[in-house]
Amino acid sequence: MPTFPLECSPMQKRKTNTALIIVALMAAVTSFTFYFFFGPSSCTPRPSLPAISDADKKTYADFIDAHFQPPADYIVRSFDVHDIVFLNNTLYHTTFEVVRGAVPALYAAGVRAIAAEFVLAEDQAAVDSLLTAAAYDEAEARRILSYFLLPTTYMDSLALLRDVWSLNRARTRGAAPMRVIGLGLKLKIELFTDEAYRDRKDLQKATFNGMTQEEFAFSALDREVIQKKEKALVFVPSRFMLKNGAQQGIVDFYAGIDILYRGTLAMLTRARIGDRALVVLFHNVWRFENRGSAFPVNGVLDAGMKTLPESRTFASFPSADSPCRDAAFAADVIDSDGKPVPLRDVCDAYLLNGPLYLYRALPLAPGSLTKAEILPFLKLQKLKPEDIEKYTAEAFINKANQDIEAANGEMANLPH
Repeated sequence: MPTFPLECSPMQKRKTNTALIIVALMAAVTSFTFYFFFGPSSCTPRPSLPAISDADKKTYADFIDAHFQPPADYIVRSFDVHDIVFLNNTLYHTTFEVVRGAVPALYAAGVRAIAAEFVLAEDQAAVDSLLTAAAYDEAEARRILSYFLLPTTYMDSLALLRDVWSLNRARTRGAAPMRVIGLGLKLKIELFTDEAYRDRKDLQKATFNGMTQEEFAFSALDREVIQKKEKALVFVPSRFMLKNGAQQGIVDFYAGIDILYRGTLAMLTRARIGDRALVVLFHNVWRFENRGSAFPVNGVLDAGMKTLPESRTFASFPSADSPCRDAAFAADVIDSDGKPVPLRDVCDAYLLNGPLYLYRALPLAPGSLTKAEILPFLKLQKLKPEDIEKYTAEAFINKANQDIEAANGEMANLPH
């Protein structure tokens, strides 16, 4: 997996590597790995904007201003000519807020599904039942989300499920409901907690059913959406939806357990339906570069945004038309010959939703989790049974909120 080259203590290195494995493969972040991913530390450099000429700043500022458009409008209009639109769900509230606000317009545009990896594919029947029930079952929604328990987006994910249920309750009698399609693969917890299990390539390969998570997600998307010739917003992490190339660490991981990486979910989908699929990248700090955290396309978009009023930093544009189309998106996103992939090949379109320093994660609400819902999370810590018994949901929520506050502070300190 990608590692940080900065000097860290052995304990910090061990926890950071564990975080990378768990986040990349299970999307479940433990309280201690969460801190090392998002909280400030001596091992995480703060990204800084590049020094570019005033002329270049003006070039980017003028381009952004000329493409002023709320991201939700661009996403909805994309379905005029596309059946599947990929959008990355960042680890902050911003993208969820955009998608939640667009749900009614998406439905009006003929979109009948939002596909997401934070819902297990094996829970599809339960999700369908939840979203078409006469009364909303909050406890069932929490159970469905408990396997992929990511504190930064947990409240947003809960709210999104309720939004879809509310839309379905208000729909015209006989009209098809909006669905949330689960793309997540349930893995054996031993892969993360049992050292002997980690050393068995055959067992690791078996727990993935001999395929990558991307291939599994494609099988669910194909079954639930593509074969039915329906429209769907596919709301997944960036690594699932790169139009071309892949993160080197992900490819290396699968190669280490004798599984061939055949491409991202978006690449597999485009191989099936071509340009009917659109890849739209929401602006975010690229967290997994070898140098720690950095702005995508080397920060030139942010440098241009900095010269504009914040009210004019909402833009949506085809990546091939942008002045940074030939810039490498991120150092660890590479093509088959090992070279960094330029922005024009990473995505079809790019969305700016204001400056990054405004991005925030929502804190967990008191009482929003039960002990049963955090048990899988606790087991990943390899705690002793007696320690798990003593650990309370309240303690979990308090610790997660401390880390969320630290993460929000890190974002607030980004250049602006």
